[in-house]
Parts: sequence; structure tokens; C-alpha cells
Amino acid sequence: NRRQAERQQTGNLRKDSPEYRRIQQMKRREAAKKKRRNLLFVLFLIVCLIGVGIYVIYQNSYTGVMKKGMSALQEDNYEVAQKYFDRAVIKDKSRPEAYKGLADIYVDQGDLDSAESVYLTALETQPSNEKLYEAVIDFYVKNDELDKISVLLEDCDDSKVLKAVKKYVSTAPEFSLKE
Repeated sequence: NRRQAERQQTGNLRKDSPEYRRIQQMKRREAAKKKRRNLLFVLFLIVCLIGVGIYVIYQNSYTGVMKKGMSALQEDNYEVAQKYFDRAVIKDKSRPEAYKGLADIYVDQGDLDSAESVYLTALETQPSNEKLYEAVIDFYVKNDELDKISVLLEDCDDSKVLKAVKKYVSTAPEFSLKE
């Protein structure tokens, strides 16, 4: 059956005839083209899957979640923003940006006590996080509550933190009775 089909395609050409060889060569070229086309298609699919994978990973990374949270905060969509900032805290508790985002939600709503509470609660679990202390201090400066900075730093025992925020630490003045 197969032989008959080949003979019908090539006619009744002999295997050693130039026409037969030309037809066989064309068949091999077509098969090679098809193979290349299939290979390129598979490579294209692999590249697309890698691209989608990278996109999904980024969207679920700390940076991606923070970006979504900040976007929701700018749109005053506080519930969604809080959800994203909470996810960011779960992903990396040591970075202060998520706490700042949570505090900004409360600041936007006029609830400075809750905003401060977000920072202080974070400091309770991370008393040696220098960047978190800097974020809390920035919060106090921004909201003109400078007196709370000294109270905050009085409770700090970590020398690395105190060194990182030394520009906010003032020493008591010394008075001399000579004059």
C-alpha cells in the first residue's frame, strides 16, 4: 500500500532517475521546514510561558504588592490598599514601606493615633529595625510631634538604631556657673 502510494506520487519513476531524486529532495525540504516551524512554535510558547511566569512572580513580590497598595491608596480605596499592605508585611516584615502605607491610610482618614499605633506595634516586634525607627521618626516630624521622638528613642536600647538616628538625638545642655 505504501509503495503504491509513493509510486502514484512520483509516478512510475525509477529510484535512480533524476526526477525521482528531485521529488525526494523536495519532500525532505518540506519535512525540514515543518520541523523548523514546529520547533520555532515550541520555543515561542516557552518564551511566552517564561514571560507570564515572571509577570506573575513580580505581581506577587513585595514590590508588586506595594505598588498595588500605593495605587489603591492614591485612589482612596482604603480597604484594598490595606489588604495589599498587609500582604506586603507578611512578605517582608523588616521593610518599613508597608507600615508607612498602612499608617498613610489612617493619616488620610484623619486618625493619627491609629497611624502611630501601626508603627509602635511594628517596633514592638522589631526593636532593632533601624529603617522602621527612621520611618516612625519621619512620621513624627511630618505630623509636627517632635516631642515624641525623644520618648521613642529613650526606650531604644539598640546601639545600631541609636547610631542610625543620631541626628535626632540631642544631648542635654551643660551649664557653667562661671562668668
